[in-house]
Amino acid sequence: MSKIRVSKNRSLAIELFEKANKTEGRNDFFSAALLYKEALRLFKQLGDSEKIKICKRKMIEMNQKALKSFKIFEIELKETETSKEEKLKYINYIINGDIDEVFLKIGLSEILCPNKKSIEQSSNPPIAFEIVSLSGIDDKGHIIKGSSKGKDVWFMHMYRLNQDYISKIYVRNLFKKLININKFDSTGIESLFCEVKINQTEIMRVGFKHYFDGDYVSAMHILIPQFENLFLSLSSRLGANIISDKEDASELSTKTTTLDEYSIKKFDSIWGEDFCEQISFVFFKSMGYKLRHRVAHGEITLNECCFENASLILYFYISLITKFLVKNTD
Repeated sequence: MSKIRVSKNRSLAIELFEKANKTEGRNDFFSAALLYKEALRLFKQLGDSEKIKICKRKMIEMNQKALKSFKIFEIELKETETSKEEKLKYINYIINGDIDEVFLKIGLSEILCPNKKSIEQSSNPPIAFEIVSLSGIDDKGHIIKGSSKGKDVWFMHMYRLNQDYISKIYVRNLFKKLININKFDSTGIESLFCEVKINQTEIMRVGFKHYFDGDYVSAMHILIPQFENLFLSLSSRLGANIISDKEDASELSTKTTTLDEYSIKKFDSIWGEDFCEQISFVFFKSMGYKLRHRVAHGEITLNECCFENASLILYFYISLITKFLVKNTD
């Protein structure tokens, strides 16, 4: 970079930084955050470590203040009588039969898993989502990785609406009804696990017991981490390569793949794109529920450790094992 260009960039960076300060002083925190972001971009090019730290800190602070100043609207989902009847009819269809039939219907259900392509085709983002907005900011003011493209952010918003509907309307009511009619208990789900013969059954059994005892905190903290190993183990038995292909320059070593929103895509051909996308959204994605991350790093709240989320985790266990059993007999 030439000296003239460096000088111009420094002048522009300082100008943006000062403008951000003035904008902050007028309590226009959203605009100030964008200005600090632009200043940060230039200070990074200049290698000004002190200003980089200040800009990052200021961006988070401005985002936090902007989030507080925005009005939050709650959308109430009102079902029509026809919709209620259709939901009830579908739930009754699933619970009709012995427990093995119920598990099969849950595992192969298209209603309980969002259709990725359908959401993509119907997701036409408004112009506002083509620019940087608070849509890509988490509840602590940090910019979420991968939120720079408005179209991607809009897709995640639409995907969330679909998954929220499935979780609240179908999964919660379905599992509640199964428990109320005494068709669903720890013995039933353990019988499903006996068919796949896995090593972690004893640990998972503890998690299932906590779930049926109503201790959703313990259930989720046991079952969420265990799901990854179950997923990889069953994938391997269906012929998937679960050895990590990431190179380690320090030593020649081999290790099992660690699941995240990127690595799970290579299992699409085995489990289906829709199911893998749903797992990614619920467990891993920054703009999703990211339950594995929130549990692993102690960020999950007591309100999130609820019947609805715990039932969603059990849905993944049932669906994964059912899909495995079906594929293993093909």
